Amino acid sequence: MKIKITKALLENILLKTGKAISTKSFSNILLGVNFVLENDYLTVSSSESDVSIRVMHKVDDINIIGLEPGEFLIKHKLLYNATKKCQSDYITLNTVEQKILKLKSRSINYEFNLMSSEYYPKITFKESKNYIEFNKTDLESIIRHVSFAASSNNQRAILNGINFRSSKGKLYITGTNSHRLAQQIINIDDQLEFSEIIVAKVLTDIFPLIEDENFQIHFLDSSVLFKTSNCLIQIRLLDGIYPNASQIFPSGYTTKIFINKSDFINTLGRALVLSSSNKVIVSLSISKESILIEANETEIGKFSEKISEFEFEGEDIKILLDCGYLLDGLKAFGDNKISIVFNGSSKPVLFEDKGSNSRYIILPIKIN
Repeated sequence: MKIKITKALLENILLKTGKAISTKSFSNILLGVNFVLENDYLTVSSSESDVSIRVMHKVDDINIIGLEPGEFLIKHKLLYNATKKCQSDYITLNTVEQKILKLKSRSINYEFNLMSSEYYPKITFKESKNYIEFNKTDLESIIRHVSFAASSNNQRAILNGINFRSSKGKLYITGTNSHRLAQQIINIDDQLEFSEIIVAKVLTDIFPLIEDENFQIHFLDSSVLFKTSNCLIQIRLLDGIYPNASQIFPSGYTTKIFINKSDFINTLGRALVLSSSNKVIVSLSISKESILIEANETEIGKFSEKISEFEFEGEDIKILLDCGYLLDGLKAFGDNKISIVFNGSSKPVLFEDKGSNSRYIILPIKIN
């Protein structure tokens, strides 16, 4: 195989496929990236146990000049590092007897030992009739405003994921670590019925790879496929039944307030002065006249502040909440005015932003 390719494009391809290369891979062969040149297309693939990526580019005699079709497998790190060191606009890649890859860029020459393509897994990227089209900017914002509520290393694997549940023309995107829950709701045209779980970290990592303004997500039984004009990203789904969020959201309330998000965030930020981390418990004493926010760290000191500008409905209440969880949830909302719903000091607290169909729940702190 022999091709001449722009450095910028080769570096871009290797940056994308590198997202499916893991240094913790159980197989040395999965440290490789597979190049195939045939039928006027260059296809580059990489895979690990949970993520597979394929990048396709047409030979256009400008960015890619196809000189000889073929295939080779090379350790990703070697080729990526060598490409970054090259200084000219074009790089020539030429295999010798499927054992050596010669890289040439002006006066720079490398020779790398190739890996055996024979043992590289044949990756099948499956598409489905059941897919949804998304705008990248919109979905990336939604995932960012949900993924923070998911766990990162919970022993219950499903809590490390984001749940996509479609029902009756609505898509519910949810993240939870069992102590808090964030959810965004999207209206969709398709009447699909499914519930799938994708690892939250994988979702946030792949969005920089999507360059198209609009793309498709194909939902299958054991995997999900992100499809753009020149890139396929296939992710293995998490097994298990996701917590039923619809049972958690309260239908009524005993206390409800409407508050300026920015003012509340600033107050909570001042409470965090008592701690070098977000691990501060705050007490909220809410009445018609004011919201009293208090924090007490035995070894450091105390904090208190009153908020008087808000709207109030219902009964007076005093409740203990995790300050870090409070701040994370408030920052996820787009609108500046939000509603907070209480049902007593021991029940979940609901935050809502009607403008963007955002909902957030946190559990109160119980102290004996």
